[in-house]
Amino acid sequence: MGIIQRLKQALVPSSDLKPPDRSQNVAYVRMHEPTPWFFSLLYLSAIGLGEPGISPTEEEVISAPLPENMKTTASLWYRVFTAWLIDQAVGVKYGVSFAREARTGIRDTTSAVKEAEAKAFGESAASFAEYWFPRFDMCSEITIPEGFPSELVDEFLHGCIARTFLKYGDGENGPIVTLDD
Repeated sequence: MGIIQRLKQALVPSSDLKPPDRSQNVAYVRMHEPTPWFFSLLYLSAIGLGEPGISPTEEEVISAPLPENMKTTASLWYRVFTAWLIDQAVGVKYGVSFAREARTGIRDTTSAVKEAEAKAFGESAASFAEYWFPRFDMCSEITIPEGFPSELVDEFLHGCIARTFLKYGDGENGPIVTLDD
């Protein structure tokens, strides 16, 4: 057998060769398999730090028309909404139960933190997710009225979420404005 044939045999696997079992390789699983824990950290980052999300400059432009007393609250609302959008994408890609596990993982992740300030930060983010995500889920489950323009479907959801923010306030001090049901 010539050198070319040996190289071909070495480089092109035969059909009876099976790929290695990577399920026991913890490093491989950590690098390549999605885990709810990773998304818990992503939600935590989006809510607490605003990353990923809109830039501070974009946030200022969006918040400019709001009254002064709502600007700080609106900043938090943007971050919670961004985290929820990520959660929705996770649910579509990996399944609803996976996304639910990632949601509960925010609190589980913060319970392991030792520093009091970081733990309080994580607990606060977990509380916001627990408070707001179910309300946004209800908005996404509303049936869009017949005859509603298809190009405005996203605006329908965003309007419902905006109304939810206004109706339920910041989660601690009640509604910022009173809306009729």
